Amino acid sequence: MTLLDATSDGRDFRLLVRLNYSLTLVAAYRVVGLCCAVGLVTAVGIVTAGAWPAPPFGGLELVVLGSAFYVAQRCTRVLDWRVAQVSA
Repeated sequence: MTLLDATSDGRDFRLLVRLNYSLTLVAAYRVVGLCCAVGLVTAVGIVTAGAWPAPPFGGLELVVLGSAFYVAQRCTRVLDWRVAQVSA
């Protein structure tokens, strides 16, 4: 969200910029869950083909992905807004 406030004479203004919360916490859980489901299906296919050492690396990638979503969701709640005020 962006908000621009100007004074009546138009010389000074304030710009308020807020982060866009386009991905809710529930949606983040759904995205990570979908990635985990696809990873599980892929891992089962790989194990049945005989490449059993590969799936743990896929699990590690999913842990990193989940951690990244967690950090991103947490940071969007902490870093709420920024203000730039300009005076002539």
